[in-house]
Amino acid sequence: MLLSLLGSLQTAARSTQIDETLWAGRSRQFATGLVTGQPRLMTAFPVNDADTGKSITMPGVTTMWVGTGVLLYECVVRDPAPDALQACVKDLERPDRRSVHIVMALLNALLLLGLWQLCRKPFGEMAAGIGAVLIAGEPFLAALNGMFHTDAFIAYLSMIAYVALCRSLSLFGKEEEPSRFAGLAGVAFGLAILTKLTAVGLVPAAAVCVGWALFKEWGNPTAPKRLVKRFVALLRGPTARRVFIGVAVAMVTFFALWPGMVADPARQVGALRSSAKLAELGHGQFFRGRYSSDPPWYFSFYVLGFRMTPWSFLGLCLIPLPLLLRRVDRRWLVIATFIASQSLLLGLSAKKIDRYSAVLLVGIAFLIGVSFDLVFGYWARSKFRRTSIVWIVPLALVLGTGLVYHTIQSGQRASIYYNEALGGLSEAEGQVLVTWSGEPFEAKEWLDKRYEGDSSRYVQCQPSFWGDELSCPETEPGQDRVYVETISDRQLGRRLIPAREKDLWSRVDSYNVDGVEILTYWVNEAS
Repeated sequence: MLLSLLGSLQTAARSTQIDETLWAGRSRQFATGLVTGQPRLMTAFPVNDADTGKSITMPGVTTMWVGTGVLLYECVVRDPAPDALQACVKDLERPDRRSVHIVMALLNALLLLGLWQLCRKPFGEMAAGIGAVLIAGEPFLAALNGMFHTDAFIAYLSMIAYVALCRSLSLFGKEEEPSRFAGLAGVAFGLAILTKLTAVGLVPAAAVCVGWALFKEWGNPTAPKRLVKRFVALLRGPTARRVFIGVAVAMVTFFALWPGMVADPARQVGALRSSAKLAELGHGQFFRGRYSSDPPWYFSFYVLGFRMTPWSFLGLCLIPLPLLLRRVDRRWLVIATFIASQSLLLGLSAKKIDRYSAVLLVGIAFLIGVSFDLVFGYWARSKFRRTSIVWIVPLALVLGTGLVYHTIQSGQRASIYYNEALGGLSEAEGQVLVTWSGEPFEAKEWLDKRYEGDSSRYVQCQPSFWGDELSCPETEPGQDRVYVETISDRQLGRRLIPAREKDLWSRVDSYNVDGVEILTYWVNEAS
């Protein structure tokens, strides 16, 4: 948990994404509905839109609860009087960036801690520990953990729901309180589906596990011989009962935490239907050296190779070894089913973004841990028992220090961390879309330095995503025009200084990371 926080908190006040601005506005609407007693406002969808035809990420309820909590905290600190709450929420444009990033990082670290605790018994201490440490030390996940968005939540909640379901079905062995795990699976899946519709990526894996449990029950020697009686016994059996508990708890969680669905179900269902269409719309990507609106099915795995740490990437070599050595057990099969299920959804969707693969990385980390246990576990445990504590402690300190050092070194630019084993950022630049959440802050510092903090001396131009020229505000006499070109602008072909104005613009500076030009500063000086 501490390692996860260490990576996420380093950019708490110096990180932002375009989508975070959207979630800030949605949280303000959600908070307004809460404090004014208007549950219809408690939704991500704009309540002033005439219809629900616009496609946005839905439901996003867990993310908006975080934003709402931060907003209310700020308001209570400002003025604890109850009658001042509504006015305060109305006045605040967005929750404080640093505060909301800290809360997101803390919640995701707690989810990782809970996931590790849940996996210790079924996966084994060694496998669960390796998986959790790999996850905590991934800069890619550290960046997502602190982001005011949905992707880290959906990754951890999906895995928690899945492991809890498998434990409730006793797929790893007899459980003392299986109904408790069924309830936990319901809560986690309810929260996951409240976060994002892509939680349905868990459904195929869950169906396989439930089918497996039902098949075992069907073949029980004590089951009735007659087909009808056996079928009735199956419906009344422990598997069906635990599935019912999980579904019931998930539904209660879903409706209890989303008042907007209760107050205005028709509108929310329409918004959800429009949100589901995002999977068909595609998304502009830079993939393998060229622009693509619909990358191939293996996009997530390809990008994930670049986003992993070298040790996780090396750990991929362990995954097929249990198959080759015929040591596969239920743990390996269960996790592989989870990864395959999520891959199916990601592969079929036309909209592909690197952060969507976070859920795969969580599953892969635990599969690496289980694979290591299956191949080297017996040797490692026997070696550990025979090795003196005099050697174990220094080795653990060296490994731990190295991991912490790497986390600190990569944390400041976790959103543009790329696997050193594959060439790092310099190689990724020509393969996958590179976006840096620190770009606006670095650009602002450069502009403040050049113009001595006087923003009236310049206007900043922005590229149009589909257009062929820059869009610049009207200038007044003496104002420069400035274009801060990002690496993603170049990758997506948005180098849009008009040819007729080419001689008017000067490349005055750049910002480089690992020898790669992340930002390029262009200025059209006032005549």
